[in-house]
Amino acid sequence: MDFSIVPFHEKWLDQMARLFTDGYQDSGYEWDEKTAKGYLQCYSWPKYAKYCFAAVDKKGTCLGAIFCRVDPWYKGNFLFIDQLQVEPEYRKKGIAKALMQEAFKTAKKDGCIGTHLLVDSTNFTLKVYKSLGYKASGWIEMDMRWDGSPEVP
Repeated sequence: MDFSIVPFHEKWLDQMARLFTDGYQDSGYEWDEKTAKGYLQCYSWPKYAKYCFAAVDKKGTCLGAIFCRVDPWYKGNFLFIDQLQVEPEYRKKGIAKALMQEAFKTAKKDGCIGTHLLVDSTNFTLKVYKSLGYKASGWIEMDMRWDGSPEVP
């Protein structure tokens, strides 16, 4: 698979919002594309554009993207991987790993000492992250709905 890693561009934002939304449907979360786009714009891009990358083919078609930010952490700055998406037909071709490596390279140059992320325990990507050396931190993410409705599964 021939692709390049480039800085993320706004023209791919709607596509990545769709992938974001599609990626959460099986876990019971109720994202829509408008909310997903707002989330990406609020937490990663463009504020942390320096740490957001896309994989593109020779025609300039976006195959996937990574959205990251830098979090001040108790032992030093950590790169937080907010979202990582790859179009389904291009998965298992090294794109996600290449996107992560580019983000890591940039963050290391800026003095980050590590990386962290959140992943749903039922999501297929948990295996991927473990295979890359990520370990569970012991922290548990907690939610509460004010309207009393049941939590997501």
